[in-house]
Amino acid sequence: LLSEEPEQACNKVKAMIVAIAMLGDSLEFVLQSESGKEHIARLPRSSGMQLNQGETVWIHWAEEQMTLFPFEELSGRTKERSSVIAAFPEHRP
Repeated sequence: LLSEEPEQACNKVKAMIVAIAMLGDSLEFVLQSESGKEHIARLPRSSGMQLNQGETVWIHWAEEQMTLFPFEELSGRTKERSSVIAAFPEHRP
């Protein structure tokens, strides 16, 4: 999570912190993007970041650190599944 927009062209989303939970040595952030989608991010408490509910931040990630859970697969639908596989060929089922 960053307070300023990252320079990378992709794999970033602007979002507002709607909730923060302490989970042992981690902080879990519930974030809502401008499109209304909800995202979850976790940071170690030792990161020293001082973030508060209501703040706007940037979520960003490296492609190799992402785990994709296709909605179509979870809901039993397969119509859009081929585009998910094409976008992330290393994550074939």
